[in-house]
Order: sequence, then C-alpha cells, then structure tokens
Amino acid sequence: PNLALSFALEPSFEQLIKHRSGARKLKKMRQQARRMDERGGWACEVAQNSAQAKELLNAFFVMKSKRFEEFGLKDTFERREIKDFFNALFGAEADGVKAPFRLDGLRVGGEILAVAGSSVRHGTNIVECGAVRAHEPTLSPGDFLFHHMIKRACEDGTDAFDFGVGD
Repeated sequence: PNLALSFALEPSFEQLIKHRSGARKLKKMRQQARRMDERGGWACEVAQNSAQAKELLNAFFVMKSKRFEEFGLKDTFERREIKDFFNALFGAEADGVKAPFRLDGLRVGGEILAVAGSSVRHGTNIVECGAVRAHEPTLSPGDFLFHHMIKRACEDGTDAFDFGVGD
C-alpha cells in the first residue's frame, strides 16, 4: 500500500475523528448534509443486489466518461467487456456470492452523485474505483461518500482504509 493514501482506523469513528483533529471535517459534513437536504434529501447506499449494482455502475460509467472527455483522455471503461466485468464483479457480491467487493453510492434528491467500488481484504478497505458528478458547486459528493464509507469501515472493525492509486 501507498502509505500516503492509506491510514489505520480506530475501533470507533468518534475516536478516529478525535485523533485526527476532525472537528472541522465533521462541521463540513454537517453543512454538506444540510445542503443535500435542501436538494431533496440524501442517502448513502451499498448495492444489495445486482440490479442496484448495475444502476450505480451505469451512473459511474457516465460520470467517468464525462470526466475523461473533459481531460481529452480515452475512456478506459467504454468497452462492453469492461462494463460486463464490473457488473459481474460488483453484482455477484451484491447477490450474496462471497467476494470481497462492495459498491457504494451517494444519492441526492434521487440522483446518483458519487459512486465508489471497494474491496475488503485482510482487514483493509481498498478503494478500487470511484467517480463523482462534476460541477456540483456547493457540494462535495465524493468527500461525503468517503466520510460515510470510513465511518462504516470503523463500525465493521476494519483495520485500515486505503484510497489506492487508481489506473
């Protein structure tokens, strides 16, 4: 793991925040929640079946495609085989097949604004891929989703959280 992108977790999220001087971060997350409430409410969700995984992944592919286009890069997720692979990978876990993969999403006012796919192995939650809907001037959907993922990882007894390096 790249130590600059990973960190040890505490047994409780409150301890983690306290030891990492997270008071400002908590204030920011409360402010974000209020803004999302004003836009119709919010929910962090984990795909529980292949249909939910497919919905989150479809949003992920659209967000990634737009982001690559903005930077003039080739969309590495555009090929059908790649999309099928991700749907099989995250859909199998959601359907109860024992696999280390999980797909999280943030929905605001009914719209998916952030998606992150993770694996959990040997006590470490590793972010494998992620996308946010760009140009949300008053929101930080990626930060908000990761905040909730880290909180859940603490509650699940995970030892470390790793943002990975990406592709």
